[in-house]
Amino acid sequence: MIEDGEATAPRRCRTTLRRPPSGHPHSLARRSGERGWTRHLGATFSSYVDHIDYEQTSDYIRSYQPLLIAGLAQTADYARELYRNNPEMMSSSQVDDLVNTRMQRQEILEKSDAPRLTVIQGEAALRTRVGGAAIMKPQLDRLCTLAGRHNIEVQVLPLNSGAHAGLVSAFVVFEFPTPAFSDVVCVEHVTGSLLMETEEETKRYTLAFDSLRSAALSPTASLDLIQQVRHEL
Repeated sequence: MIEDGEATAPRRCRTTLRRPPSGHPHSLARRSGERGWTRHLGATFSSYVDHIDYEQTSDYIRSYQPLLIAGLAQTADYARELYRNNPEMMSSSQVDDLVNTRMQRQEILEKSDAPRLTVIQGEAALRTRVGGAAIMKPQLDRLCTLAGRHNIEVQVLPLNSGAHAGLVSAFVVFEFPTPAFSDVVCVEHVTGSLLMETEEETKRYTLAFDSLRSAALSPTASLDLIQQVRHEL
């Protein structure tokens, strides 16, 4: 996931968002204030802060990642290698802050009420040797470990799938535990994330995700492919 962009989403897409009020039990605004998660990110990474907000308050996350390992599944070394190769030439302290934040995000997967997570990984993400074999082997091991959890499903979209619904970009669909809050779609791009909430938009992305699930390998076949790619390193 890019998740470190500087630009905020256009006002047209952002003004329709309805977040839980600050006193709501699912509000990240309250919890982030306690933990200080995103203070160091500042306004520069405001779209990333929004992404974290929705990620931490949703109860079902659907993530399509054609080129990179999904953020919630990344190891610290994999994430660090991505940030180190960012053309913005971030300082080592900035990289450390972003890697630490990413690792803190993953703590939601360790909770008793962890959200349901469905990830569709492009095969290209498995085969792109970010940092070489020394980094990719533990990364693929991490993906296999997560795939074995009852609330997490990992499917791989093979390179030979041909034309499919995910050729445009990576995206994440967040679903919340109460109907009072509509689904939110996060579409990732080079300078940040575009956040959408209208029913028409979220339905289209949900339909695209369902189509990608149908085109992807089964969870069992996906696990076999991940292990095969690891063996080839």
